[in-house]
Amino acid sequence: FRESNKVGSSHEAPTANPTTKRSKNRRDPRRHTVANGIDYNMLKRMKELEQEKDTFLQGLEVVDRARDWYHKQIVTIKDKQKYFNRTSTSNDLSSETRNERVKFQKSRILESNRQLTALMESSDK
Repeated sequence: FRESNKVGSSHEAPTANPTTKRSKNRRDPRRHTVANGIDYNMLKRMKELEQEKDTFLQGLEVVDRARDWYHKQIVTIKDKQKYFNRTSTSNDLSSETRNERVKFQKSRILESNRQLTALMESSDK
């Protein structure tokens, strides 16, 4: 019994070389499939496309809200123009504050327009 535990004993079964087995596995391409032969990479790509679609839908919702906001702002300005002569604008402080707010709003709108234009142009290429 003790002799069979010795290294090089004639009773030992030959063992496979583990490095040979690993290198053989590396040569065979791994299949990335799940049940019923569905490709894992295809599922991953479908999920990415769904996320991309969701991002565009969220952007579309924001654009729709922005469109409504722009229309409301235009109606408000038209009403102010219509009744301009009837209101007093003698308060210089509120006029200055209003002008600063309008300048700030205008700069943000122009920047948003630039960013949206750049986004659309980069997608067209």
